[in-house]
Amino acid sequence: MNPSYPSNLTLQQWELLSGLIPQPKTGGRKRSVDMQAMSDDKPLLFERLRQIV
Repeated sequence: MNPSYPSNLTLQQWELLSGLIPQPKTGGRKRSVDMQAMSDDKPLLFERLRQIV
């Protein structure tokens, strides 16, 4: 289980965003990355970048 951070997306936010993520391509390996966990990192990354700039 992933740790919970204040920057993580809520379930409602994830439901809105998940429709924008492309489906995996056919014929290759199955997707091994949890796309919701990947999206949880983005708000924190943008916040840190904003503080640097």
